[in-house]
Amino acid sequence: MENNIDLFNELLDTVYNNLELKQDCNVLIDKPKLKTEPKRTMWTNVYKICSDMNRNEQDILKFISDELNVSFSISSNKEDGVIFADRIKEKDLVSIIRKYFNNFVKCKTCGKSKTEITKKDRTGVSTQNCLVCKAVNYI
Repeated sequence: MENNIDLFNELLDTVYNNLELKQDCNVLIDKPKLKTEPKRTMWTNVYKICSDMNRNEQDILKFISDELNVSFSISSNKEDGVIFADRIKEKDLVSIIRKYFNNFVKCKTCGKSKTEITKKDRTGVSTQNCLVCKAVNYI
């Protein structure tokens, strides 16, 4: 019996020593900075938020546009960011960003945000690959 415990402890030490220790990979996302005009809204920190989530801005903007049922254009002036063709409330945008984050960024297995999206060309199926726990989730 003592042999089994020694073997278990030895194996446990081996696994522990071979683990790649990771920092907590959760990310803090800034609140969207909006400039509201009578018939449009400019989202100025869109690129920073997309970068913080490690996602392509076109994917996020399409999701937000679909959720809000509003069109957008990318400003030629990088400081203006994205221009929505309607007035957008900050709380609505925050809610949709949170929904996007929970559905497409946060790992469904370990809850960390260090993930990547892989799109399969032939099948059209996308997977979320966690860089922390190595889980693969279909999205």
